[in-house]
Amino acid sequence: MSFFPVCGRRLVVGYDSMVSKTFTIHSRMTKLHSQVRSLSSQTTTILSSAISESQVNPSPSISTPNNNPSSSKRLYDRVVEVLPEIYEEALKETGGNVAHYIPELKRVNPNKFGISVCSTSGENFSIGDSNDHFTIQSCVKPMLYNLALNIAGDIVHEHIDHEPSGAAFNAFILTDSGKPHNPMINAGAIMSSALIIKYLNSTNDPFKELRDFLEMAMEGISSTSFDPSIYNSEQKTASRNRSLTYFMQERDSLLQELQIADVLRLYFQACSITVDTKGLAALGAMYASGGIAPVTGNELFSAADARKTLSLMFMCGLYDYSGRFGYEIGIPAKSGISGAVYMSIPGEFGIGIWSPPVCKHGNSLRAIHVMKTLVAAFPEIHTFGMYRTRDRCKRFHNN
Repeated sequence: MSFFPVCGRRLVVGYDSMVSKTFTIHSRMTKLHSQVRSLSSQTTTILSSAISESQVNPSPSISTPNNNPSSSKRLYDRVVEVLPEIYEEALKETGGNVAHYIPELKRVNPNKFGISVCSTSGENFSIGDSNDHFTIQSCVKPMLYNLALNIAGDIVHEHIDHEPSGAAFNAFILTDSGKPHNPMINAGAIMSSALIIKYLNSTNDPFKELRDFLEMAMEGISSTSFDPSIYNSEQKTASRNRSLTYFMQERDSLLQELQIADVLRLYFQACSITVDTKGLAALGAMYASGGIAPVTGNELFSAADARKTLSLMFMCGLYDYSGRFGYEIGIPAKSGISGAVYMSIPGEFGIGIWSPPVCKHGNSLRAIHVMKTLVAAFPEIHTFGMYRTRDRCKRFHNN
């Protein structure tokens, strides 16, 4: 019986103590709130003063290309701004040799050097020997592939795979299923030529179809021509490509239905088309916009086909240097033994470069130098640069 009164007194005492502590905490919180309001008022005054001062004496705006991917200037404008300096720097690159396995290519002046940039909306900038024509060589292979896709559709990949070969561009090597590894090497481009001949309307000239295809992409910026001396030189030194085609014919029924001479004629004609760097840049811009010609807005092929081609260019576009190029520079590109290279920065612009001396893999050394310098200056050019994504994530987490 005596437990309950004692317990009650303890409860009362405990309750009184808790109420006392609550009032003490409330008092302290009220005082702290007052101090915060005072501090907030002081901060507002300081900020207002700073803003007023900055309007009178603004700080100089510093925007350097290599660390400001969020600049208000478009990427195209920032790249064009620094290209003259990069061009002059690249002139110091004197390594490499002009391709000699095609005799006519040996006669090209090794000092020639041009760069062009074309935006997806048709703006263009050039420096150096940008009006000089040269043979497109292997830079035509993406267009052969896209024309084949336009004509034959999904049948194309029944005859051409989409894997890096890890071997030289003219290697005698096929996949386990007997296909060329990809359309960016000689075997794949020869098969693209065969597909165009097979599935094109018999009344149409396949070479004219290809030439018109290129002209539509470059319309308003540049045009193509044709070098018969290079074509004849290609024909005279074609032993390896002929052997490669017969090697594929043994494994592929499509080539068994066609005349090998007709297939190789189209392939050699394609490689002997001449362009300038402005035309190459327009090709890059066309791929960057998903198959839309940069000046006319004509749709040359679907966005899905553009994605396929860009993926293959990224993996296989620079022969057996493609892996290193993708790792260091990270841009879909296609090179040719003539010293031509074009690159595509999706959604932005294309770049065309020509400098005849090439490395042991067949890629222009000056073009590689230019692109390494550009990516160092503008890391967001790299397909996996992710600088805008990182900035957005940082802002989200900091808020």
